Amino acid sequence: MEDDEDEDSEEEAAQDDLDPIAAERRRRAKQQDRLRRSAGEPEKPPIQEIVKMQPAFLAMLRNVLAD
Repeated sequence: MEDDEDEDSEEEAAQDDLDPIAAERRRRAKQQDRLRRSAGEPEKPPIQEIVKMQPAFLAMLRNVLAD
């Protein structure tokens, strides 16, 4: 399937040289499609360790594992 996409992108690159307006339309259509697919999913924040919560978490974890 990736080979088909590679061939399509090669063909599009060749056409981009000939018609930059059509290339821009394709680029914007792809961008809009990506936006539609990711709609409704919020961007996930980066994961960070919260040092102050570690002792309480370890205590709760020990209690759960001890049961």
